[in-house]
Amino acid sequence: TLHFGKNKLTLLPNPLGLPFGSKLQNFFFGENQISGGVAEGYFANVTDLRHIQLHRNKLSSWPNNTGLPSTSLLRYLYLYENEFITLPNNTLAHFSKLDVFHVSKNKLTYFPCDFWQLPENNVLRHVDLTHNLIENICECFLANKSHLQILYMHYNKITKLPNNTCLPETNVLKRLSLYYN
Repeated sequence: TLHFGKNKLTLLPNPLGLPFGSKLQNFFFGENQISGGVAEGYFANVTDLRHIQLHRNKLSSWPNNTGLPSTSLLRYLYLYENEFITLPNNTLAHFSKLDVFHVSKNKLTYFPCDFWQLPENNVLRHVDLTHNLIENICECFLANKSHLQILYMHYNKITKLPNNTCLPETNVLKRLSLYYN
């Protein structure tokens, strides 16, 4: 575990400086003053990472390629309370084990449709996109989300719902929150 939360750090260590095959499981740099973005391939040498916590910083960009392997064990990705305006397409494409994605209280105005394209065997259960500036929801945004139980999208700027959400027949969705839009 690397735990550098609740400090006044303004930059992430770059490079991360871990040897290939590092068994690091938890990366906690939340509640700092880190600005800018996470570099391309930043987590390249980390094979067992399960938890990334970068909440309550000043981050504005996320890499197209985190460097995590396609067999990533990442379960929790916390990016809430930063300054993201958008996220790259396929942000979660390699995270078949991801359980929770929390990116509330940012400045997201657009959420790429490709973002919702997860691996077939994904286990994504909880997504929080609240308190952003998102205006549109993509068609079929719930396709391939048979494990999704909670989707929070309240406090955005959504004015129109898609004609088709493509909710799987075998869904377990318990809560879809779109109030205060």
